[in-house]
Amino acid sequence: MSNIIQNRSFILPKKLSITLYMNIGSQVQKIREHNKVSRRVLAGKLKISEQQLYKYEKNINKTPLHVLVPISHFFGVSLEYFVEEKASVLKHQNFTVKEKEVISIFSSLSLSKQNLFLKIARQFIDKQRKT
Repeated sequence: MSNIIQNRSFILPKKLSITLYMNIGSQVQKIREHNKVSRRVLAGKLKISEQQLYKYEKNINKTPLHVLVPISHFFGVSLEYFVEEKASVLKHQNFTVKEKEVISIFSSLSLSKQNLFLKIARQFIDKQRKT
């Protein structure tokens, strides 16, 4: 994780920061556990204590952007993963059977395989648009 962003000067408007911080910690814990990364390892990469990471994951303390950005880089996900996952889960109830199957398959993949899946899907869509 050599590309950790050390810049701590991110400034967010108050309304955006309130929205951004909602349940982010539980998403951090979810992705950490999914990838079988211990709290100790991730805290070490972030140069914070395990106790501080625990507080972020349990939403006791808000996860600041200068911590969230390196987490997203470490796990290879966009920042949107942390704020949009809940919304996308709620939308699943309106999907067709085939769409739900794709979501189920996608969700079962590791993050690296999800990224590969998306890359292939985008290439396929680009080809379809050209024909």
